[in-house]
Amino acid sequence: MTMNLTEQQINQISNIFHTLIELTEHLHAKVKEKDIPQSVQTFSALVEGYVAVEETIQHFQQDHMLKMKNQLNHQLSLLASFFEQKNLLKVNEVLQFSFSPTLRKITVEIERYTVKSEEVIIGVFNALRNPKDLYPWPRTKALIEESEKQQATLLFFTSSDVDLENNCVNGYIYTNGE
Repeated sequence: MTMNLTEQQINQISNIFHTLIELTEHLHAKVKEKDIPQSVQTFSALVEGYVAVEETIQHFQQDHMLKMKNQLNHQLSLLASFFEQKNLLKVNEVLQFSFSPTLRKITVEIERYTVKSEEVIIGVFNALRNPKDLYPWPRTKALIEESEKQQATLLFFTSSDVDLENNCVNGYIYTNGE
């Protein structure tokens, strides 16, 4: 998980990364317009924002997060080099195909730590017969195994299990092998 970060800090880090994504989109637009002064100024702001949160990535004790951090650092170096060369074609290429996708991936990973654990229930429905009785066991077993991987509960039910007056569904769930 994470080390020494509060939920509030993780949310702030997530918000900053979302801002970096927006800034990257703005930078990409300025590069496409061939507006070098605005592009350089936006790139500078992007680097400052990233540097402000770069070290927090190590608190997410995940090897793939550190790998993405290293990729972002390398991509920022490439972008700086291409800006120095005034090679906007290469800047555009790195932004579009490397930097932006990596930034988005790391943001998604950070968001995984901000989501509260809520119970997820997936309904397996058939109008006439209960799917637990209707489906062949290999199919039911595959559904159960995947729901366990996703930390979700499967609810097998039919139209007669739906109670509209009380706004609930009564069905069967698979727990402890039964």
